[in-house]
Amino acid sequence: MQVVPFSIFKFSLLISCCLIYNGTLAQKTLALTSGQLSGQCTRDKDKTLKSGPNGFLAKFSAEHGEEIKTELFYKVQIGAYQFPESFNYKSVAGMPKLIRELGKDHLTRFSMGNFTSYNDAHELLIVVHANGLKDAFVVAIYKGERKTLEGLIEEKILQ
Repeated sequence: MQVVPFSIFKFSLLISCCLIYNGTLAQKTLALTSGQLSGQCTRDKDKTLKSGPNGFLAKFSAEHGEEIKTELFYKVQIGAYQFPESFNYKSVAGMPKLIRELGKDHLTRFSMGNFTSYNDAHELLIVVHANGLKDAFVVAIYKGERKTLEGLIEEKILQ
């Protein structure tokens, strides 16, 4: 495992990220303005985000990976941009159709797929990572609203 320090000075941006809090995975969007941000990001050698000692993603896949629920879909999010013209379309050449959506937070999200099971979306994620898009992740959409995987369980959408 590699711990990567980071530091950003004098900035104004939105960050959408996955955080690990008390061993569980949570997705947050942070609005940051003028100041300094520093800390550490923990990644494994293969650069995939790990979900703590309880292996949340592996557990989620084993318990809910094939579960199909009406109005629940999974997508692979490639990126989120305040300025969508910054997106590098060459990075997804030859891959499945790219979906571009403007969110309520005014970020343009680029994603692929529309799967009824998490495990199907995860298979695409593996291909996307293999093609160099290491920051991509699976996102859940329930009744048209973005949800974290943890949120699906907490809100008893998945049992």
